Amino acid sequence: MDAECSQLLPHVCGVLVDNRQLMTDDSIYEKLLDWFKDLLGTVSAEELLNENPCIPGLFQQVLRIDEADHSLLTFSMRLAGELAAQEGGFKYLMSDNTIQDMFGDQIYTNETWKDASIRRAWIQSLLSMVQHQEALHFLHTGGIIERMLNLLMDSSLFVASAVNDLVAHVFLMFVKLTGQTEISHVSDLPDTALRILGCLEKLLTSGVSQSVTQSLKLLTAIFRGCANAMAAVLWPRIAELVTSLLRQKPVHAAPHLEELLLALTRFPVLCSPEHDLWMVMKEALKSLNPFQAGSLAYGILKSKSCSQDVCLQAMCVLLQPLDCVLRSSAADCGPPGFLDELVSDPSVVENLMSKKASCVSLLCQCLIHLTELCEKDCLAVQVPYRAVLDSVVLILSLCLGHAIGLSAAGFHLGRSLIGSLRVERSALDAIGGLSRWPLRPEELTKTYNVLTAYLENPETDATVLKKAFQASVKWLQAWHTSDEHWAEGRTFLQGLTQMHTHSWKIDSLMR
Repeated sequence: MDAECSQLLPHVCGVLVDNRQLMTDDSIYEKLLDWFKDLLGTVSAEELLNENPCIPGLFQQVLRIDEADHSLLTFSMRLAGELAAQEGGFKYLMSDNTIQDMFGDQIYTNETWKDASIRRAWIQSLLSMVQHQEALHFLHTGGIIERMLNLLMDSSLFVASAVNDLVAHVFLMFVKLTGQTEISHVSDLPDTALRILGCLEKLLTSGVSQSVTQSLKLLTAIFRGCANAMAAVLWPRIAELVTSLLRQKPVHAAPHLEELLLALTRFPVLCSPEHDLWMVMKEALKSLNPFQAGSLAYGILKSKSCSQDVCLQAMCVLLQPLDCVLRSSAADCGPPGFLDELVSDPSVVENLMSKKASCVSLLCQCLIHLTELCEKDCLAVQVPYRAVLDSVVLILSLCLGHAIGLSAAGFHLGRSLIGSLRVERSALDAIGGLSRWPLRPEELTKTYNVLTAYLENPETDATVLKKAFQASVKWLQAWHTSDEHWAEGRTFLQGLTQMHTHSWKIDSLMR
């Protein structure tokens, strides 16, 4: 810190605690906190406190004020947390009881604790502080752990979300800093980590939706931060509890179950036969609703270590909305869809597809995942790309009003999709991705025809037109680099060059 700042800092601290000059702009505290954070990148916390006694003096004055301004108290807590993140700063603030008074029992009994912003600042400060063994010892002996776990069910969503991050961080830091390098069983975990795990198991089996949600979110955060060996220890402990949640009707906290299972797919050790992760995945694909099951299926298909039978089920789940499009658009006695196996109850998907809002959302999710899968060089199972292309082309035709469903379900589907810009954009992205797959001449002709229809239509939205143009370029590039299907590609290109309507739009898109 330069000499000028060092001279001004005592005056700044004095203004902060002067009740005659209360700050009305909270952004001042944020800017001051950012300044201290930058300063701690150049000087140690212990040195800063020793050379500037006005800082610990500020903390003591704030703690002595009976009704301290909440913004000032929040700032003081967060600054103390930043200083205590360094072991030297932590010991200094422990020596004058700042840490004990600011984060111990005194603050809990204070009226200010009822303010959610104070509870959140307490959590954020501890999250900054817990970087070393000294801070862990304070948590263990100061009764902090119990308070943290109680806050998991806080009435404020901001507080409950913040404490999730804190508890996950504390769990991982206790494991990391206890010196136990090899943990082969849950019993090898430190006492505090076991206590946290026990609390999560209790919440997971409570049957209360909020409790289950918090437990799943916290377990997901822990798995995202832990190593392969730790995952191998934790998963067997909770596997049966997760499976039992999937068997409940309805499934509690389904989106968070999906996030937890996706977090587990990154651990190679869990793919071994001794773990039943993939069995749980198969149960989840059947039990979760089509939105969560579709996202989970996409995550499974991206995994490099998934077994082929699970990948096959995941592909069926992912493509089920496209299969439903073909089924509903055929005559009542017409051909079935293209999937040989339906993993989940088809009536659930059909019900969602019968309502405009859910139909659009489900199809967009499916098409986005399909587009991203097209970029993968190799997948564990083969995609039925011809049937998929038929379905995407049909979707685009329904959006234009150029196709009519022959069944009652197909009629409703057409009414839901006609003019839907969201679906058109997603489907055009998907059809552009499909250009990488080998196709027959008749399928190329259908694709070129639907792209031409969008490019020629004077009512095509500008954003949709751009997507259609981009997809056309991808198909022409694929045709140009291959000796096959030369005639179809040339015909499509000639049609593009002869267009006069919309030519000014295409020129602007090319620029």
